[in-house]
Amino acid sequence: MFLFRLSAQTNVDGLPSDCVNAITICGNGTFNSNADGYGAEWDLYGCGNLEHNSVWLKFDIVQDGNLGFILTPDNPSIDEDFDFWLFGPNVSCEEIKSKDAQGQANIDPLRCSMTNPGELNLTSNLTGMNSTSLATHSPPSSGNGWVREIGVQPGESYYLIIDRPYDGGGFSIEWTGTATRGTGAFPESPVANDIEDQVNCSNNGTAFFDLGQVVSDINSDPNNTVTFYHSLSDATDSINEVPSDQLYFSTAATTQIYAKVTNASGCYDVTEFNLLILPRPEASVEVNSLEICYGEESIFNFTGSPNAIVAYSINGAKPPYEEILLDETGSATLNMTFTEDTTIDMKYVTFAESNGCTRSIAETIEIKVNPNTIPTVNTNSPICEGEMGEMTFTGEANATIVYHIGSGASETITLDATGNFNLQFPDLMTTTEVTLESVTSAISPFCSLDLDNVVAIEVMTILELEDEYLVSECDTDGDGEYTFNLLDYESEILANADNPSDYVVTYHFTEQDALDNTGVIPNPNAFTATPNPQTVVGIRVSTAGSACVNTAALVLEITVLPDPSTTVLSPIVLCDEQTPNDSQEPFDLTQYETTIANGIANLTFSYHTSLADAESGDNAIPNVSNFVSGSSTVYVRVTSANAGTTECYAVFSFDLEVQPIPTIAEGSMTVCSPDVSGYYDFDLVAEIDTILGTGQNSSNFTVTFYEDATGNNQITVNPYTNTTEFNQTIYVEIVANETGCSEIFPYQLNVEAAAVANMPEPMIVCDYDGENDGYSTFDLTSLNAEVLNGQNPTDFSVSYYLSAEDAENGDNPIEDPAAYINTVAYGETIYIRVENNNIPDECYDTTSFEYTVAPLLNPEIYSQDGNNTICVDYETGEVLNSVTLESDLQDPNYAYTWYLNGTVIVGATQATYTVDTASPGQYTLSIEEIESETNCTSELSQEFEVFQSSQAVLVNVSQSGAFSSSPSIIVKVEGYGDYWFQLDDGPIVDNGGVFTNVSGGLHTVYVYDMKTETSCDPLVIENIRIIDYPKMFTPNNDGNNDVWNIFALDDHPEAEILIYDRYGKVLAQIKPSGAAWDGTFNGKPLPSTDYWFVLTYEELGVPKQFQAHFSIKR
Repeated sequence: MFLFRLSAQTNVDGLPSDCVNAITICGNGTFNSNADGYGAEWDLYGCGNLEHNSVWLKFDIVQDGNLGFILTPDNPSIDEDFDFWLFGPNVSCEEIKSKDAQGQANIDPLRCSMTNPGELNLTSNLTGMNSTSLATHSPPSSGNGWVREIGVQPGESYYLIIDRPYDGGGFSIEWTGTATRGTGAFPESPVANDIEDQVNCSNNGTAFFDLGQVVSDINSDPNNTVTFYHSLSDATDSINEVPSDQLYFSTAATTQIYAKVTNASGCYDVTEFNLLILPRPEASVEVNSLEICYGEESIFNFTGSPNAIVAYSINGAKPPYEEILLDETGSATLNMTFTEDTTIDMKYVTFAESNGCTRSIAETIEIKVNPNTIPTVNTNSPICEGEMGEMTFTGEANATIVYHIGSGASETITLDATGNFNLQFPDLMTTTEVTLESVTSAISPFCSLDLDNVVAIEVMTILELEDEYLVSECDTDGDGEYTFNLLDYESEILANADNPSDYVVTYHFTEQDALDNTGVIPNPNAFTATPNPQTVVGIRVSTAGSACVNTAALVLEITVLPDPSTTVLSPIVLCDEQTPNDSQEPFDLTQYETTIANGIANLTFSYHTSLADAESGDNAIPNVSNFVSGSSTVYVRVTSANAGTTECYAVFSFDLEVQPIPTIAEGSMTVCSPDVSGYYDFDLVAEIDTILGTGQNSSNFTVTFYEDATGNNQITVNPYTNTTEFNQTIYVEIVANETGCSEIFPYQLNVEAAAVANMPEPMIVCDYDGENDGYSTFDLTSLNAEVLNGQNPTDFSVSYYLSAEDAENGDNPIEDPAAYINTVAYGETIYIRVENNNIPDECYDTTSFEYTVAPLLNPEIYSQDGNNTICVDYETGEVLNSVTLESDLQDPNYAYTWYLNGTVIVGATQATYTVDTASPGQYTLSIEEIESETNCTSELSQEFEVFQSSQAVLVNVSQSGAFSSSPSIIVKVEGYGDYWFQLDDGPIVDNGGVFTNVSGGLHTVYVYDMKTETSCDPLVIENIRIIDYPKMFTPNNDGNNDVWNIFALDDHPEAEILIYDRYGKVLAQIKPSGAAWDGTFNGKPLPSTDYWFVLTYEELGVPKQFQAHFSIKR
């Protein structure tokens, strides 16, 4: 819907006006006029000029104060001349027009201006009333176009006549003065609200409209008047009013109406809407048949208005109703299938794109549905093979049924008058299926129903069985009985079955019981039988779910064997004597055959080395009376010559054990003697466990000592003193108590000298290896002589260890004791072992000593105030500050030495040192301990660098010219520092002092010395001006970028800006030094688009003009 509005406030387009139809000024917005042509002839004689091409304005005052205005022609040409007259207060058109007897005007204007700016060489063609001019009129040949503003009071009214060129004349008036403060000098216009188009639905294209109903929607203020017109010009002139107190009759599809809202001040607003007459839709429906068969399809054909929606209900259903959409030709088809009588009720029709117009429809269609009866079929299924199959059909009397058997051809039957038919299938051998194809009624309209129903007679098979089944089992416990699980043989009985689950097997005490279905064995999974005579069981196999059965015999056969579970065979044990320590001896395996047979005759024995071979009868041992073997298990396979169809056997086992002869774990005993006689009292009994070793428990063996190898001269005393000095051989006999196996071994007695380890003095060294980490290299072997203290180094060895346990056990000696580095920082305990070289494990002694590594001092330098930078004036060389360095280690027993770049600073011997000259560089420090236990001197400290820098010195500043396409500022500086730059409050950047795309206005550049974190003071460069204009603004009243001006010229009072739209229409005139533009025209917001401006200003006294454009974004 197109909306138009005219408000008697700021805009006038069209022809000029005269006094009787003067334009009323409402609101304080800028007044704009694009009027052209000549005005009516209403001569004005005041101020010595005649009115001929004028625009008449009338304004009422609602607020006191001074009132002025600025009249700005759309064309800035100095030849564009505008004049004006101001009459009032409270004069009428007749009074303005009246003249005296001499033909002179009875009323002179309060203010007037006829100055011609072109003739007087003025710089601007603007005119108006302001607070600085003292003149009340400005004649054509003198003046500057400006007169003094007037004082006004509420209740006054004035006429302002604008005389303009005939060939253009567009202009604007900006109201000024104290009377425009706050709500302004003039009354506000009322608001004519936009309303929706008014719609009536009609069958004949005519309709009545009640305009009075929309008055309150357009404006609800009872003090305002709402009137209606057929055209905008009628509304503007208030002529040809359309009455709103009676119904408006319309015959047009669309009628445009203008509504005008006028308040008591004569201010008004106009809005526009349409009266629309819309057609009502039509629709009807037809069906292909009103009587159908069950399941038959009905076709409904809908016709009516194109793109209409037809609503209908089925069988009286409540809303929401079913709907169907007519196509662009006004047609639609609905296919429905019914199984019962159905009523279709048409409800209404409406357009798909709703316009509010709907037509009710009262039309009903009743569909009668004739039912089809589906026949039922009963059978005698299931039956056994060879029996008669029967199907009985029941349905509607005399109905015809079409069917086929299996995949055969179609056949037909007719039900009798009672609705029945019996179909028979003699001697059936397989399951038979009958498919019903259709059923047709014998009653009009002879409805036929297609079917696909399958009915089957299932033929149950009789399983084919053997006459007899034989089962042989072995009685391995020798009791002459065997418990059978008859169910284990079921798979063999049902071997001919395609699906064994289709059959049920029962077991009976006799074959006759199976035939008679009596004598059922209650526990077939645990049936006990005896071998003489053979037991015969009856088998009955029934087809599941039927009476179809077959029978057979199950013969149970039993073979008796000895029971391995009741016979325990002890191991056969031999000592490993034939070839000692080879763990092999010859065995007679047959010695247990009588025990195994236990009175059962006709048994056969074979011997095997594995259970698997005994089970299979493979790999029998050939020489069973002289079988050479180590400790192992032998398996005996026992079979019976009386076995029936199943080979029965039992497996026994016994162990062969080859017992080892005793061994000697230790064949000598060495002792350390503090004297050198070579004799010693040996405790032989205490050494028995050592002689036997960990693998032989002394409680299982008897140990005897002898002086001879034959065991005749037994040693009976303990301890025993050797009879030969230093070395003697005796003999020891070891007998295994359990097996009696024994052996005699030689045993050596040795006497050696003892070792002594002497403790060395503790050792302290300074950590001078350059690491100062508490670790240092030391030659431990230099302590050997002190440790041995006179013992012959040829006979005794010295070794060093990190733990007392390792020294005691002789484990993990220090690998390179001549270049040992301590493993624990700043010192540790070293353990020493002295050994007799002949018997190191027996004759040894241990001691320890303390080894200490004294750490060096590690001084660090820091600055007392955290500063590490000397600031030096770049131009004078003056040092502006000092840096005081200090050691972190301070003690009266320390001597300090300071260095600069590795050179000793003479006289710098204190814990602090102050750098107050231009002496940057690397400072270091060393400290010597005085009167300490070690007197160690520290290494040099880490370097502390002192930097020299300076505040930046400005070389020059340059900036781009006004309105440059890429505004820039370039700052050049020099000095000792590393300089970074900051523009205003922006980021600090390393850009060489070059800033581009700089915004207009005054700017400040900060130059920072970034050489160190404590560098010299920044340089501040102020008042750098960039002249530019904003490319856009967003007047959304959010406090951000709401107005537009060229703020960079706010100190140029002579500068002026003219703002206009793309058509050249002037929208505002502002000054950079004055108020900014808020994006409105005559008080109303302008849309988002581009706008143009002309800037007039002076640069170094030279007048300049700049034109460009910017955007409003909302």
